[in-house]
This record gives sequence, C-alpha cells and structure tokens, in this order.
Amino acid sequence: MKPEGDSLHNKVEFKEVVELFINHIIYEIKNENEVPGFNIIFKSDAYKLFYEVLNNPFFKRGYYTPDIKEEDIKTLRNLNKKDLPTIYVKDHIKFFYYLTEITNKLIDLYDKFDYPRSARWMAIQVMKMIWLRMNINDFNDVELFLSRQLDFLRNNSLDSYKNKKIVTDFLEYKVFAQSDVNPVWDESTRCMKFKIYDYISFHDLPRILYDINYDICYIYGIQKVPFEEKIPEVNRLIYKLYRGNDQPNKILAMKLFINMLKENGITTIKIPTIQVLSYRYHELLSQKTKTKFPKKWTKERLDRIENLSGLEYKFESSEYESDLNWCKNIIDKEDTISKIKTEDFLSLIYRIINEDNDLILESDMFIGDEIVIKINSKVKKI
Repeated sequence: MKPEGDSLHNKVEFKEVVELFINHIIYEIKNENEVPGFNIIFKSDAYKLFYEVLNNPFFKRGYYTPDIKEEDIKTLRNLNKKDLPTIYVKDHIKFFYYLTEITNKLIDLYDKFDYPRSARWMAIQVMKMIWLRMNINDFNDVELFLSRQLDFLRNNSLDSYKNKKIVTDFLEYKVFAQSDVNPVWDESTRCMKFKIYDYISFHDLPRILYDINYDICYIYGIQKVPFEEKIPEVNRLIYKLYRGNDQPNKILAMKLFINMLKENGITTIKIPTIQVLSYRYHELLSQKTKTKFPKKWTKERLDRIENLSGLEYKFESSEYESDLNWCKNIIDKEDTISKIKTEDFLSLIYRIINEDNDLILESDMFIGDEIVIKINSKVKKI
C-alpha cells in the first residue's frame, strides 16, 4: 500500500526496514512471487529485535506500515527448506543497517540520475531483488556482500559521464560515453553505454554492467541497450574489424570500457561468473510472462486495436509489439540467457585478455566464482 503523503525524497529508517522485511519481504521469498525462494536463518538473539519491534511498532507521521504479527515471525523461523540456497545472518544489526543504508544511498543515486523514487518503494525493491546479485561465497557471508553493495553505491568514479560526452575516436567517427543507473533487479548498480556518431545519427553498442569499489571494477555482464539504434555502415566496419567473432559490437564496447578504466586509475577487474539465483529468477519470469501476456492482450483487445487510428493506434500497437518482443526474449529462454551470461560472456573476456597485453589474468578462467584481471595503466587507442 502506498503511504499517504509519501515523498519522493524521504529516507527509510532502521526499524522501518526491519518491519517491512518481516511483514512483507519474507512472504515474497517464501511464495516466489517475483524472486526465487531461498532460506534465511537468523541467530536467536535477532528474534529479540523482532519481538521488540512487534511490541513497539514503527511509526512515522503520514506513513502506514502493517505491524509485525506473531505469525510473521513464525513464518520467518520456518524459512528453512531443504534443497534451497541458504543465507546465514551472523550479525542481524549489520544486516538491517546495510539494507537501510543501501536503500537510502540508492535513493540519492536515482535522484542524481533524474529517476526519483519513493523511499518505501525503494526499500521493498532492494529487499526483494538484491539477492539476485549473490554468488556462492556471498551466501556464506551476507554481511560482507551487503557491505560491498553499499561501497559500490558510495563510489562515484565514473558518474561524471552522466552527461553524454566524447571519449575517443573510432576510425573517422566520434565515440560518446554515458553512465547510467540500473534497475534494482539488474546484476549491477550502474552501466556504461557507448554510442558511435557518424555526424547524423548514433550507433548503439551494448551496455557494460559494472560496479566500482576503490580501484577494483566488477563487470557483471554486457547487454543490448533497449531500443538500440544501428548504423548499417558502422556495423559493417565493426564486423570487418573483428572478423570471425560473433560478438563484434560487444568486443568493441568492452575494449572502450577497459580503456576508460585505465584512464581513471582502475588497476583490477573482477568478473563474477555465477549469480546463484539467476537461473531460477528467469524461470519465474518466463512463467509470469506466459500468464500475464494473454490476459493483457486478449482477442477482444487486439480486435479493438485494428479499428483504431492515428496516435491511439500507434500507441497501442507499439505497446503490443514491445510486449511481444519481451515474450520472445523471456519465455522459455532461461537456458539461452544462462549461456549468454556465462559461456558467451567468458568467451568474450578470454578473447579480450588474449588480445591485450596490458591485461594480466590472475585467476583460473574456469575455477571459482570470479575472474581476477590486473590492468596496466597504459591507454591504447582503439
């Protein structure tokens, strides 16, 4: 329920986050409404906090939060099913402190990038979705995982690219870079987008999903930008340049990004290779889309669209095509998505390492849940 008097620029409080987690988020996890189910185990002393909040409910003028009930705490105690990944919370104070700070820093970041959001909405999204970013080791130390997510939010190393600007040349064309903030369900907090300009229009390269902590850049993936624009001549040049590879635009985007990291003093790249909940998440997304699409686009609605005209027809048909394209990319595509996120991405990274003498592989490509690469600071012209 949206609280009355909700402000886009408020913050959440520690006790508020505890209450939202107990009376709302645990049911999202238990019922797999949107995110995969997992176990979350708290030590006995955490339940003292939960009962304290139960007996002294959170209150903020103009806001409504359902109070914790005894049955909510009982439900949390039973989030311990066999054959599910398990989070063991060693320090419940740190756990909820980090979730509170992450939410508030994320609100600030969204404001900075001109995407204002309600604090209550943001808290719920964070507590539902942030677990999608966890690798195997993160399940063994959730406090360290959350601490790292907070550090990512505090780091603004490449936020100066918020406003699109020229960063280099590609042959006779100019290359623009622009940083952006990602939705909470994405693998990383931020992304970097590159565009090649032919003095008339732009050619979009795939976006790099990244986060930075001190002098380490974590690269979580590379994806097409929504509604990408392509210039056929530029595309042909890129395919010619990286002949024999089926990911030429991705290669160019990664090379541009690595040069940017060098220019900004980043000395290490880490590539997380496994997000534990990712496959199941895309299974759930597929199932949800299968159910939602035919309910939204009934035969009656499609017949009605055929009788529309002008802007109304354009709007409705555009929405339908967008939803249809989403279906094609999501329904029963969990294996394809997994391959793109793992095998294809690692193949791309392996090629780039082999072609750039300034990149030194410091870990095994196929053992462990992250690849570590050291960067020579020398910047090369693309």
